[in-house]
Amino acid sequence: MKPNLIPPMVTELVYTACTGVEGAIFTGIPVCHVCGGEGKVHDTIKRRFSRVIAGGTIKDINILVRRFICSKCGHLIVSPAPFYEKTRFGAPVVDLCLTIARNHPYYQTARILEQMGIIIDRGTVRNLVLHHNHAVEAGFFINLLIPVSVINLSSLIMSCDPKTPPTGADIMEVIGMNE
Repeated sequence: MKPNLIPPMVTELVYTACTGVEGAIFTGIPVCHVCGGEGKVHDTIKRRFSRVIAGGTIKDINILVRRFICSKCGHLIVSPAPFYEKTRFGAPVVDLCLTIARNHPYYQTARILEQMGIIIDRGTVRNLVLHHNHAVEAGFFINLLIPVSVINLSSLIMSCDPKTPPTGADIMEVIGMNE
């Protein structure tokens, strides 16, 4: 079987979007979903955004998400972050899986992602496709269908200072997850 050859420019675009968010902090103050009360800072947790191949080893790309305790009812409230419900990968990574899986079987989707430097196994690709059937806005980039969220996120990261990651609010805005 012939391997799919992904143009290096596409690989770089996707890899930048999946790795450039490392260390970004999501601190938006949410309103309690139970009583509508305000939250007091509780802690900050680390969440995996993507898993990539870096220097021949697999590396998790993590972001930080602030959590709050409601001052009225005591429920835990989480800051808005770039994740779809019940997923362990960032929304742009899920969008990429869904977009590639439109035209390829699950095992090929996992191989294409691996050629781009993103590690997601075939079973996870299958689960993402089966549980997230929303429409993903995508455009052609060098004859490959790439989600707009990935293109916008990569563009944001390339325009930022390399020493400081983009802010959580900026990331949420460019991937279209503002509430």
